[in-house]
Amino acid sequence: MSIFELFRTGSMSDNERIVYQFIKASGNKGTWIKDIKVKSGLHAQIVTQMIKNLEKKVLIKAVKSVKTPTKKVYMLSELDPSVELTGGAWYTDQELDVEFIDQLAHQIYKYICSKSFPPNTNSIFPSSHPYPTCNDLHKWISKSGITTVQLSHTDVQSLIDRLIFDGKVEQIQSIHTGSNEDIWAYRATRSSVLNGSVWTDVPCGRCPVFSFCEEGGPVSPSGCVYFKKWLSF
Repeated sequence: MSIFELFRTGSMSDNERIVYQFIKASGNKGTWIKDIKVKSGLHAQIVTQMIKNLEKKVLIKAVKSVKTPTKKVYMLSELDPSVELTGGAWYTDQELDVEFIDQLAHQIYKYICSKSFPPNTNSIFPSSHPYPTCNDLHKWISKSGITTVQLSHTDVQSLIDRLIFDGKVEQIQSIHTGSNEDIWAYRATRSSVLNGSVWTDVPCGRCPVFSFCEEGGPVSPSGCVYFKKWLSF
């Protein structure tokens, strides 16, 4: 036991220490009061009182789960609840944020569209054209500033999977061959673009300097004010 832990638990009663240790062992997933009662063998009233004491000392906190909102679990006060409890990026105040999901999925779709077809509808990209991967999309979201919510690769992949399910995006083999590269890349389905006339709305489709546009050049996607405006909510 560390000096910090000794200092923290030194003034506890025996029963408080028992309850504290069970809560500590549960980590950021927390533990239900019923489980503490069963595992500790303490009387229900004693466990309830010890939890109140520890909460008053700000040593533990109660957290509600998005799966069971009426059920509180307890964990150490300094821990961040697990994604399993909070629902992750898609939940706000324990409510599924459907609008946020829809908006972000739409932005990803628009970005994939911009990378899927050349401005000349009668031409096609060469087989070496790099379509965006999940990693590419994750980096783009992080740099673009379209959301302040920190998304994981898993979060981004779930949005891509939704677009695939909706028939807007298809999965293809990535041209990247490195061991750390994504195996799959993604491009917009031609039917979804034609039905929605997305490309005609993309600034790149009618940009007079499109052929000179590339990262590192005098004109680049990351520096294009029109592209940023189009991608903004």
